[in-house]
Amino acid sequence: MPSLLPCALFVAASTTAPAMPAFEVPVGVEQLLGTDLTLDHFDEGGFPESPKGLLVIEVDDEVGPIIVMQGDAPHYVEAQFTNMQRDGVYLARSGDREDPLPDGTSFTIPYGYGSLKTTLSAVTLVEAQLQPHFSDNQKAHTLFPLTDLYLG
Repeated sequence: MPSLLPCALFVAASTTAPAMPAFEVPVGVEQLLGTDLTLDHFDEGGFPESPKGLLVIEVDDEVGPIIVMQGDAPHYVEAQFTNMQRDGVYLARSGDREDPLPDGTSFTIPYGYGSLKTTLSAVTLVEAQLQPHFSDNQKAHTLFPLTDLYLG
């Protein structure tokens, strides 16, 4: 049976840290998603949300962006990650087309138009919270006229 010998792994550490890239355009508080929303309810985690499920962020003049969990002490907003993705393109060639939305309503694409459907999702990291806040996905449509030739 082979014997196990203790071994050491030596890793040469670099004495110089890599330089951080400079931000060309700093992100301002006004670019955060949710600073212009009004409180509608608190979710299961105690986060303040708008009627559409987005996190409601307040801007304090002294400390910057904060949220108030269940109406208690304020917490700093540490980071926010947003993602916009294209879900699909809908074409209303033979009549109006209905697309159901997550809130139970539907969006009507009129005859002769197309629509680019997108989804915006946001994840916000909040001070002293183990779980980040995941906003409800926001669906949107951008209409455009169909310009191809119809025969028949």
